[in-house]
Amino acid sequence: MNLFDFSSMWPALNRLLQSAERCHLVGMVFTFYLCLGSLYAETVSLDLGDGVKMEFVWIPVDGNDGQRRIEIGDFTGVHAKEPNQSQQIWGPFSISKQGWGYYLGKTEVSEAQWAMVMGEGHRSQTPIVGKKYLEIQAFVETLNFKAERGSFPNFPQTADGATGVIRLPNEAEWEYAARGGDNQSYAASDPYKGDLERHEVFSSPTGGGQAREVASKQANSLGIFDMLGNVREFVEGSYTIGGRVGGYIIKGGSFATEGKEIRASMRAEQPRTEKSGQASRSGDVGFRVCISSDVFTSLDQAKKLSDKLKVDAETKSSEDRRRLDTIPPKQKAGSDTEVDGSMGSVKICL
Repeated sequence: MNLFDFSSMWPALNRLLQSAERCHLVGMVFTFYLCLGSLYAETVSLDLGDGVKMEFVWIPVDGNDGQRRIEIGDFTGVHAKEPNQSQQIWGPFSISKQGWGYYLGKTEVSEAQWAMVMGEGHRSQTPIVGKKYLEIQAFVETLNFKAERGSFPNFPQTADGATGVIRLPNEAEWEYAARGGDNQSYAASDPYKGDLERHEVFSSPTGGGQAREVASKQANSLGIFDMLGNVREFVEGSYTIGGRVGGYIIKGGSFATEGKEIRASMRAEQPRTEKSGQASRSGDVGFRVCISSDVFTSLDQAKKLSDKLKVDAETKSSEDRRRLDTIPPKQKAGSDTEVDGSMGSVKICL
């Protein structure tokens, strides 16, 4: 049962309602239904004009003040370009009874959405592809200008009233949502547990060899479409591995990716320039955007964060001192550096 498809839920709820009528629990059933809708249908919709909208889905981040440490990358060690790493994600918005979170585009940005924002292109529902990274940043800048000018009623704001910021999601935010908000690893070859065909567009006899309209398949558990297929996606930040910093990060698979390769950790590097010297672009790479906020949105918020960081530093320092106290005295002795002249080596004694 898809929790975001309430039409599919109605038969079961209707049977429950009929039973509840006999038990005089009608009010309780309706209350349950309304609460369920509030819990799973929290979205933001931006009207871009001429009937074209851009929808965002709420991504809950359970953690202290909206911060949570997660694991991303390949958990198996098979894919060297997708190293397992610990990352921190942050949800700057707070919704009553739902905690903290951020918003992520329900679909990849379509050609129609691009045309309404940038004033150029087609009006189709297929994902916009072949754009340079800086062109995408210009699209994002235009959306933020509209948001600051009040073009989008009910646009998300932080607790201190700061207007949210539209940007590309970073790799951790993207992968967290691709996993359905779950910090568990997907199987490398089967991210939907045997149901990949129903959720993603990938290279297959029925794939068609090209991108399809957005949301042509079923959404993932958070209500987000095409996260791992249809077209690959730009995310915020530079591609890094082993301390090396390179091009742009591309996440997910596309209509040209074999199903056995589809996985949440999938990443690739997009060169910043082509051999011609021109900025690079690719015919199977698109993007989606998220709504987050600046870190410092007011003087009061900056002071609170500064105080918290100070407390965290003092706590860490205390923990380090306690760990040092557990070291036997003999190991503590001789804290100066000792040089072994015969071996030509240096020993550091704690």
